[in-house]
Amino acid sequence: GVAALFTPAVGGGHDLDAPILIRTAYLEHGRLRVPVGATLVRHSDPYGEVSETHGKAAGVLGAIGAVARDERRSADADQPTAEREPLADDPEISELLTSRNARLAPFWLNPQERADGGPFAGRTAVVVDAEDRFTTMLAHQLRHLGLDVSIVPWAAASADVLDAADLVVSGPGPGDPRDEGSARIAAMRHVVAHRLETGRPLLAVCLSHQILADRLGIGLAALDRPHQGLQLAVDVFGERASIGFYNTFTAKVAPGTTEVAGADVAADPSTGDVYALRGPGYASVQGHLESILSRDGLRTLERLVAQALTPVDA
Repeated sequence: GVAALFTPAVGGGHDLDAPILIRTAYLEHGRLRVPVGATLVRHSDPYGEVSETHGKAAGVLGAIGAVARDERRSADADQPTAEREPLADDPEISELLTSRNARLAPFWLNPQERADGGPFAGRTAVVVDAEDRFTTMLAHQLRHLGLDVSIVPWAAASADVLDAADLVVSGPGPGDPRDEGSARIAAMRHVVAHRLETGRPLLAVCLSHQILADRLGIGLAALDRPHQGLQLAVDVFGERASIGFYNTFTAKVAPGTTEVAGADVAADPSTGDVYALRGPGYASVQGHLESILSRDGLRTLERLVAQALTPVDA
């Protein structure tokens, strides 16, 4: 497994986003090492983190027989069951799982087959990958909505590739959206600019949402605390939505602002942090609608795609 590591920068903000390994196994010269770790995240508890490391190590060590694995027993505690029952059949475990899943996106927990083909069946989409593994999950959701989706690396996002798609989804990724020295950031800025200039449908997500905001003249700022898996209930153009956020930077407007440069703005009423934008032929969102923390992710994605696909002269 991996977790994100944020390094504080001088004067505030953060200058590094990097993954760190939290569960590994090494076989060296006939000896097996199983290092594990935990990360300090929002609401971390020291005792819980220590317990988590034990649980992570036990999974690997138990699999190779280095430590004993717990045996489940039948109602008669003295008689082990001949065949193990599914853990989900245990009432206590089932209750705990149900409680945990209550805050997660139903889309990723339930069967996803649909017979109607989706509301955007017959349309094509290109998702531009800015080096974020969420991209494949986003593409999966778009396919569920009926779109014929292809994923294109940022370095291959030429004008011809973009123009061939009914919808371009400029994806999420790490980094400062204002970094003029980054070839990747420059390419993503080109994607957003090209679609706006041609008037073709565009959906911008996270990093690309910030790039779109910057192009519209909305200021950008580093967050005092990065949002790493932060679930918020926010207003997205008149509809409350539970969304997972994973951003280090934010677009920011004066509190109470609802329109900038012809774009509708959905922002936090007290901080001015911009959660979403929409305008003629485009829409954007700061959060990750494809995250398992986005309970209303699919519904919000469908709304924003519909906005982007609405003809500019409609």
